[in-house]
Amino acid sequence: MAKHSEREAAEINNLHYEKPSCTIPSFPIRIRGISMSSPFGAKMALEKELERYTKMKPELLKNHKDKFVLIRGEEFIGAYDSAENAYTEGVKRFGREPFLVKKVTEQEEVYRNQALALGLMHARL
Repeated sequence: MAKHSEREAAEINNLHYEKPSCTIPSFPIRIRGISMSSPFGAKMALEKELERYTKMKPELLKNHKDKFVLIRGEEFIGAYDSAENAYTEGVKRFGREPFLVKKVTEQEEVYRNQALALGLMHARL
């Protein structure tokens, strides 16, 4: 019995073959003063808002620790008790335009997508 590659086996079974891999482009990221621009010179989404948050962080930690802040462009809109309240206010004010809702914490929380980590879903970049 002849052995088939994964691709051949998928074609034999009329299944769509998709190579199980993920490539991530090497974009510069903003880490303590380093710019987060794309390689094409365009600003990345929410870059202004993240810069504003970074500049305001010491003040935010004093006055709004563990609250959720709403920032649009370079404007601090307010601090809210829940992400839902901040998001609702953002949608009321800005509709579908981008805005940032971020929890004010000393240590940044890292979100890990378990489906992506376990290979149950593939990123297409």
